[in-house]
Parts: sequence; C-alpha cells; structure tokens
Amino acid sequence: MALPKLIVSDVDGTLLTGFNEVNKRTRDVLGRCIDAGIKVILATGRPPVTAKVIIEQIPHSGIAICANGAITYDIEQDSVTQHDNIDQSVGLEVINILRAVEPQLLFGTATSSGLWYEPMAADDGNAKAWPIANCAPSIEALFAHPAFKLIGWHAKNEPLASRGPELAQAVAGKVYLTWSGEHWVEMSSLGVNKATAVERVCAQWGIEANDVLAFGDMPNDIEMLEWAGTGVAMGNATPDVLAIADAVTEAHYENGVARYLEKLLAQH
Repeated sequence: MALPKLIVSDVDGTLLTGFNEVNKRTRDVLGRCIDAGIKVILATGRPPVTAKVIIEQIPHSGIAICANGAITYDIEQDSVTQHDNIDQSVGLEVINILRAVEPQLLFGTATSSGLWYEPMAADDGNAKAWPIANCAPSIEALFAHPAFKLIGWHAKNEPLASRGPELAQAVAGKVYLTWSGEHWVEMSSLGVNKATAVERVCAQWGIEANDVLAFGDMPNDIEMLEWAGTGVAMGNATPDVLAIADAVTEAHYENGVARYLEKLLAQH
C-alpha cells in the first residue's frame, strides 16, 4: 500500500487509549507520519470545546473536524471556519417526532454559545455531567444560538443504539441521525456527516479520496470509512462498522491506530 496523503482518525474508541489520553506510542507515530509528508487530522463527534484536550496532545495539520462534520475548526486561529446548523423549526419538529416514537427522550444541543439541555432534563444526571452545560429556559431556547448538533438520550438511561435505525428512519429527510455510544443519538443538519466534511477539506488541499486513510469504530464513522480510499475499523468497532471496513486493526486499548501506522511506515 502506498503512503496516504491524509490520515483522518476518530477520537473516542479509536485514537484514545485511556480517558482523554493519547499515549506516547500513538503521538510518536503520528509525528513520524507528518515528517513523511502526510497530513493528519481528527474527525470527532465532540464539539471543539471538548476536542481541544485531545488536539493539544497530538501532532496535527492545523484543523479538526468536530460535531460529526458540522464544524471545521482552525486550531491555530482557535476559530470555526465552517459550520452547518440545524434550523430551529426543523429541530423542534424532530424533537416532536422522536418523542412520539419514544416519550422518555430528553434533548440538548451543542451551540455556538456552549452546551444546553432542556428544562425537563434539569435534574437529569447525564445532562449535569456535561462539561460547561447550561439549562435552557425553554425547549425552544435550545436553538436560541446556532445549534450544530442535537443530542437525545433516555430519561431512564436506557441504551438507544439498538433503536438507532428506528429513530433515524423516523426523522429521515429532516436531519442526519447517528450514534457514537450506547446511550446517545446525535443529529446534524441533513446531509452533514464526517465524510462530507473530510471531502470538503480534501478538495481545498487537492487530495483525492483514494489518498485518504481513515480510522473509526462507531456508526458515526461509517460514511467516512466508506468514502476514504482505505477505511480501517478498530478491533472494538461495532459489527456494522466492521462489515464495511477495508481493513481491521487492533482495538483502541491495544494501540490499534499506532500498530497499523507503524506497519505502514515500515513498508516504505
């Protein structure tokens, strides 16, 4: 396999080997990739405010894809260069649709002013655990500031991943719905995902899809892994991710990304 021109990696369950930790082995091999002329970026479901702790640990090429593709973040300038927001009327319609499917759903948003959760979630442990999150005065106020991500979870903390396809079907044609964990569903503006954001960056840098190597583990990585010339699933990836991957590496806690890149560099 030829060396790629771009490496793009998911964060949680992929690049991290511990809580908010990229270990030295992974940092070192990413640095070697950059020294070899390969660009390196992250593509995460996190908003910039919670992605920064990871970005600060790794060698990178100046930008990061955040919020499942809704945000392109300029690291050096600490600014957002591209954002795709959910219209308030669409967001409220989606909330009503999903509540009709599952009345126990609670909702929050990631916005230009921070993270917000609805009044019904004021006493919910999941909402209170969010970093720098605030309770909105009304559900309409979830969209008072440009919202690039709508998040849903169960009031009784029941897993939602198994219901992901059902929930996605309910809001098909209105938003892009995915999930990166058992207990949350995440929504972006229609047509926005990690692949569309990476494709836009590649167009700016003159890089073809065939020259992209991507790593991921969850359904919110599927479009990106399918679009990239080589999509690599982690050993801990969900079955649907493993099914579409071009290759599989070891699990994130076994340094899967580092091991794959070390073997790749050793061939050149």
